[in-house]
Amino acid sequence: MTRTGLLLTCAVGALGLSATGAFAQTAPAAADPTYGAVEVGGVTVTAERREANVQDIPVAVTAITSAVRDQLGIVTIQDITQFTPGFSYTTSNDRASVRGVSRFTNNQASQGSVAIYSDGVYISSTFEAGKATIFTDRVEVLRGPQGTLYGRNAIGGAVNIISRRPSDHWYAEARANVGNFGAREITAAVSGPITDWLRFRLAYSKSDQTEGWFSNVSTLGNSSEGNVRNEYYVEGQLAFNVGDVLDGWLRVGYREWNNNNGGPGNRSSQLLYGYNTVGSPGSGATNIATSGLVPNYLGNGQFPGQTYNSVNPACPTLLPAINNVQNCSGGNPRQFRTNTPGLIDLDNTPVVVAQLTYHGPGFDVHYTGGYWRYKYGLDFEVDNSDATGTYTFPGSSVPCTGVATPVPSCTGAGVNSPGVNISRVGSGHYEEDKEWNSHEVTISSTGSGDLTWIAGVYYYTDNNFYTPLDVRDPLQPEIGAPVRSYTTCVAPGAGINSPVLSAAIVAAPGCASAGQSIVNSLAAPNPLRRYFYNHFDGGTTSYAAFGQTAWHFAPQLTATIGLRYSHDNTDVIESFRAVAYGTGLCSGCITPLSNIAYDVSDNFLIIDVTNTDPSVVAGSSGLGADGYYRRRLNNNWSAVTGVAKLEWRPDDDTLIYASYTRGFKAGGYNAGVIAAAATANSEHIDAYELGLKRNWGRVFQINASLFYYNYTDAQAPLRVPTAFGLRTDFTNIPQVRNLGFELETIWSPVPQFQLLFNYALLDTQITNSGCYLDPVDPLARQPEASPGGCPIVGGNQTQNLRGAQMPSSPRNRVTMNANYTFHFDPGNLTLSATFAYRASTFYDIFNRSYTRAPAYSQTDLRATFTDRNNRYTLIAYGRNIFDELGYDGVTTPGLSNLGIGRTQSLT
Repeated sequence: MTRTGLLLTCAVGALGLSATGAFAQTAPAAADPTYGAVEVGGVTVTAERREANVQDIPVAVTAITSAVRDQLGIVTIQDITQFTPGFSYTTSNDRASVRGVSRFTNNQASQGSVAIYSDGVYISSTFEAGKATIFTDRVEVLRGPQGTLYGRNAIGGAVNIISRRPSDHWYAEARANVGNFGAREITAAVSGPITDWLRFRLAYSKSDQTEGWFSNVSTLGNSSEGNVRNEYYVEGQLAFNVGDVLDGWLRVGYREWNNNNGGPGNRSSQLLYGYNTVGSPGSGATNIATSGLVPNYLGNGQFPGQTYNSVNPACPTLLPAINNVQNCSGGNPRQFRTNTPGLIDLDNTPVVVAQLTYHGPGFDVHYTGGYWRYKYGLDFEVDNSDATGTYTFPGSSVPCTGVATPVPSCTGAGVNSPGVNISRVGSGHYEEDKEWNSHEVTISSTGSGDLTWIAGVYYYTDNNFYTPLDVRDPLQPEIGAPVRSYTTCVAPGAGINSPVLSAAIVAAPGCASAGQSIVNSLAAPNPLRRYFYNHFDGGTTSYAAFGQTAWHFAPQLTATIGLRYSHDNTDVIESFRAVAYGTGLCSGCITPLSNIAYDVSDNFLIIDVTNTDPSVVAGSSGLGADGYYRRRLNNNWSAVTGVAKLEWRPDDDTLIYASYTRGFKAGGYNAGVIAAAATANSEHIDAYELGLKRNWGRVFQINASLFYYNYTDAQAPLRVPTAFGLRTDFTNIPQVRNLGFELETIWSPVPQFQLLFNYALLDTQITNSGCYLDPVDPLARQPEASPGGCPIVGGNQTQNLRGAQMPSSPRNRVTMNANYTFHFDPGNLTLSATFAYRASTFYDIFNRSYTRAPAYSQTDLRATFTDRNNRYTLIAYGRNIFDELGYDGVTTPGLSNLGIGRTQSLT
């Protein structure tokens, strides 16, 4: 994908974007023409809750100012990861990872591993870091557990997004950005004093893109997707001070997206599998059955003999499978074929953030509070194809013995059951509607003595209306009026209740010849014709108390110690309904008996009704009159975490530090599917780190860190063996070991030239594991499979994960930028080139070839001209100028008769 364009920026008054900037450095005054885009030094950050130069704090932190983002072309969150060692981000599911610590599910009843703070307010989405730079002063990424000051789920690290504040002088700025793919962006801001103690700022952004990176070649859909967007954001700020005693700041904002598959969750994948196929489960096209969420009896087109009438343009020719993995030839990775366009919508998203600071004698009292709402919806094609019409699932012979209604009376040896017509049109919907509220009060020292300290209390709540999957078939009327049913398979001398939608239950021997007994009763109406729906309402309440102190006990030595107590309670009510149509109910007796849809939301063991999970509230489970099975989950987690550090400053330009940090992430649920094991316990990390920060005047800067993690009880949804067979549990991986090395350097041999070089080595390894089933390789036949003494359960071979790498953890990453500023009488011209390389990366805990993204590189060019009076700027840029494919995720839609397919998410 090549993106070229022209950025035209004009400003009125004092321009906020200067020709000089800072990549974790202090910028000279905007009018100073001496330096280029980056200067060795250090930017002021608030990573330790007080202003300090980034070179003076014993924390591995990368701070990128918005001025430098504009100068070097750091536009997206993915760009920020290129300039931040150890930081990874997956756009398609909005998951951030730091040093191999991430999340394995987007279920909102589980917690993230990287804490996201926007102006001190915790939110659970990374989207704020990618907003237009006219709103943002800088982004700080703290790497490693933040066990004291950022204790809420900062087990991997923390991201701070700091807004630009109202100015005490009049300022106005307007920007226009035009690029190919129909990309346009207009942003504007105005700020200034209202009185000598009150200041304001207003800012607005409107972004459009009319063409996507992906083209729908189907005549049915004929849509362009992949970052097609129509978005706006507006915010207002007030800042005031009452003498030298009280400071205050208020930000109010609102955003909306009305996108044709643009933004987080947008189409970003090439589908490496074939459509044309027979067998069950179909072609490997993405759907609820092949994604492993429910058994293969649910969903459109999941029946023996199914064929598709179209070809996947990304995989028009299938080559022979290697190790049962599909291989394609001649496809276009940016073409797809569906009859339902993808739509992304974000509305009802107000934000309010307030800060107050009281300056006392030798101390400050600071309050930060905020409210956010984020209502996100995604509509998508269920099977990723443009199959239409109906498919006839033929009937078959049924013996008379034991057959009851609704099959007609038997005559002779048996009857032929009628076939069923199955619609090929289905639509899916994903929705997050969540609110965040938080309040924090801190008291910190302001003196210049040898002892500094900070203490605080924290309170947080969130509420979620979360629907991971709502799948409907509007053309299948039977689904709208389902029946409840129960099947008994009778064998000579034995009987077995067989709700076969659970793999744990198998038919008794001889079931097919011995007969079936089926009892039907009407289920609750299903007017929306949903055949799979899972949902929960509820959220988390969290509170904490913390304190940290630093003692400068010798001329060159400082010791820091901090403690935090955190407590989380998560309380949700989950809802589930599933309707199966056109399938036999007895395993081994797969015979459709009539055009009837069966509601399997109760007593079919597609859900767990044993209530053995420790979080299930007694008496809360049951089937409602509306046909939805509901259950309440409630649990508490708490921990004491903290940090201990020792700093050595042999001279004013050198900082060497050693630290130990205890990290904690609260437990959570796989809520919405009434799972037998819905609860995962809390995670913990013991992190050890050595760091160096060193400046050689204005010429060279180096920041380096070496770390080792003992990571216990990482949360993951995995298939596990039980007394009844295999099921998906939200479980804990016993132990992981992460170690790595990170390097950030800036070399400026002359003031006009800078060379930036970043390198990250990350080695993650599971060192203690249970036995789990790879649903894509249930017999453990892949070359990388590791049965390792694990049992065979229900005919499937479970595997040991020892030695596997953690997902989203590239072993090697390199980023280089070179920039040079030419000074002319009309103004300054800065030329910048960036090269980024990322090694191949696994994106599933089962490290298999079909879940590994290839290594890739990206090269960007940028030219920035600013007039001598710093009143206007022109930027011309080219992104990914060599048209390379970049990857930030790989998944597999599952097995088909053609083998294993892959879905690669492209940057």
